[in-house]
Amino acid sequence: MKYRFWIAVFVLLVPVCLLIFHSNWGGNSRRGDLLSLIKPLEVVPHQTGIEGIDCAYCINLDVRKEKWESMQQKLSAQGIKANRVSAINGWEEITREHIKKIQKPYKAGLNRGRIGCLLSHLSVLNDAKNQNFNHILILEDDVDFIADMKAVSSYLGKLSSLDTEWDILFLDDWNLVKNLGNRPPEDRPGSTMSEIIKKPKQVIQGTPFIRTYYRHGAYAMIVSKKGIEKIYNYFAHTPVFFAYDLEFNHINNIKMYETDHDFVTVDGNISDTSNKPLKSL
Repeated sequence: MKYRFWIAVFVLLVPVCLLIFHSNWGGNSRRGDLLSLIKPLEVVPHQTGIEGIDCAYCINLDVRKEKWESMQQKLSAQGIKANRVSAINGWEEITREHIKKIQKPYKAGLNRGRIGCLLSHLSVLNDAKNQNFNHILILEDDVDFIADMKAVSSYLGKLSSLDTEWDILFLDDWNLVKNLGNRPPEDRPGSTMSEIIKKPKQVIQGTPFIRTYYRHGAYAMIVSKKGIEKIYNYFAHTPVFFAYDLEFNHINNIKMYETDHDFVTVDGNISDTSNKPLKSL
């Protein structure tokens, strides 16, 4: 009889122990730490000025008022109406303990600025997902427009005809060698995409698009509804290893395209993710 009693106890306790273990150490706990830090946004739906774009977001730190003032002038000149997103200031709002939890089981190698950038982008994606937007434009506050952004609307229709499953359209042709020299694309632990990202970019003949498998920079991108869900779900279930603009290269079957000429450029010398920003005067 005694052995039956202990068998019954074992059968009852093992599932409970496994549940506790998973809750404390499993991926959902880590992702809960990440997603609990994203910021709810107050976004006012309005005409963006670009046909086919449901909402335009511009990510800007509160301490960088001068950059938002500059962006307002640039956006106005292009006839674009964008919602300012109060970025999460990782330098002030994120602790070292936050980073350890977010990057577990990997070494906490990202700085506070990069975590803040990641969380700001996830806040945008969460808002777009909740509002059921089809296409969104995400801008960071250090971009310059070098072409008429209204022409982007014609690209959306052409891209959807080319590939109904597209996820991201970047608004410039990013050059790996030009920007990073001969450094190869970074592999990632546990990534199923580590070989795919090494494929060369593909110029799609007869179209204004380039299929890319690897790039840096999230400063000017259009994301489809499928892309919004795909990127958000990746971070909801995957421990963070790289900065945001490197992580999305490793999302399974991510479909990324670039425009064949640049609509934007970016000032890469002013980084609020690499250096703690000073307060505006």
